[in-house]
Amino acid sequence: MKTFRILMIAIGLCQAQEPPKPAAAEEPFQASSEIGYRFLAGQHGNLNTYRSLVNLGEGPRLLQFLSTYKPPSSKLVDEFRLSGANWGDPLNSLQLNADKTALYRARFTYR
Repeated sequence: MKTFRILMIAIGLCQAQEPPKPAAAEEPFQASSEIGYRFLAGQHGNLNTYRSLVNLGEGPRLLQFLSTYKPPSSKLVDEFRLSGANWGDPLNSLQLNADKTALYRARFTYR
């Protein structure tokens, strides 16, 4: 009798479960970024010599960013990607990619 009750409870629990929900569709536009701020704390030595050799000043920085756009229905391109790094420093970069599977891959880079 005890096993019958356990079996009935288990059947009731199985029937009470909701069916799994379908996976959410991927968003066509995604972006991320990382920002920061450089402090020159405790100045030791000559600031002008530091600026002439290292050339990294104080202030806000866009350390890196990445944005991706996948058009839902496009015959010309599968994906656009724009990325960059170190904006606010002397050695910054920017890259734009456009891809079409098995047809082309275009890259434009600024450094």
